[in-house]
Amino acid sequence: MLIVLAHVNCPPILHELRSFDVPIMVMCSGLALSYSMEGHKQESYLRFICRRSLRLIVPVWFFLTVYFLFYFLLRLIVTHHSDIPWNSLLRSYLFLNDGFVRYVWIIRVFLLVMIVTPLIFKVTITLKKGLFCLCVLVILLFVDLLETIHLHDSFALFLFNEYLLYLIGYSVLLAFGIRLGMSNNVGKVCNNRLCTFFVLYLIVVLFVFSMKGTSSQFLSHDLKYPPHSLFLLYGITGGGFLWFWVNKILENSRIREAGVIRFLAWIGQNTIWLYLWHIPIKECVNHLCDNWLLRYVLIIFFSLIVYGIQYELVLHSKIGFFVRYFKG
Repeated sequence: MLIVLAHVNCPPILHELRSFDVPIMVMCSGLALSYSMEGHKQESYLRFICRRSLRLIVPVWFFLTVYFLFYFLLRLIVTHHSDIPWNSLLRSYLFLNDGFVRYVWIIRVFLLVMIVTPLIFKVTITLKKGLFCLCVLVILLFVDLLETIHLHDSFALFLFNEYLLYLIGYSVLLAFGIRLGMSNNVGKVCNNRLCTFFVLYLIVVLFVFSMKGTSSQFLSHDLKYPPHSLFLLYGITGGGFLWFWVNKILENSRIREAGVIRFLAWIGQNTIWLYLWHIPIKECVNHLCDNWLLRYVLIIFFSLIVYGIQYELVLHSKIGFFVRYFKG
């Protein structure tokens, strides 16, 4: 839901405050992983990679194919233009930032992090609290050191910026999510002293970037793509803060009885399709409505309605392929 705010032209300050949307998605993936792995027999690495890859790639590629067919067919009917930007379409299927549909780059992040997930899980559950947070700080410093490297070969630079930096940066967020799931409490992930170091480090990094004058924005485009330590730290603090307050709110018995937890759990289990459906709905709503708040409400509402219909149809079809890839 935070991601949708970025796509409705909300006020700049709100746009900046919600910038931990993608980090919190990766942290939630770590949370889900910690719950799913608990008490379950561990599957082979190859089986894990194949299963998770297909669950990500098949729905997105299918959606993109249908979306492109409808989009270019409609454009041909309305404008009589038949030119197709094949290179841009290919970059969408590769989940790159500058594809025809730019919003699927997060899938690349999940695929990259998935490669090292078993290793991250083993390391995370074995490290003690203080050592875990110290490792996070060291890796964040390492990320900033990597950012200073200048490569002259264009292909090496592409791999470095689009894959290695994303892999390292978002792996930290996955580990933090796993740790949250294990402890079920933000305070248990890091002790007070190390939390103080996190805050001090965030202040120092903010000061350095403000002195450099990198951008008039709090978190500029360059800090997010690829992710710098400032962006990652903001994701950790914002995600941890949100996790803490959501847990507090859900402790209310009335909210539990109202089925809010079941509804939020359903959203969490079906995030990928809700996210995909918001893309064409966003294009329609943004052309029909000028008010950003109304846009936001309509996109959320129709995404839930459209996917809810899909969910029920797939559930009643009882066809294994559809149940596996078109639900959840």
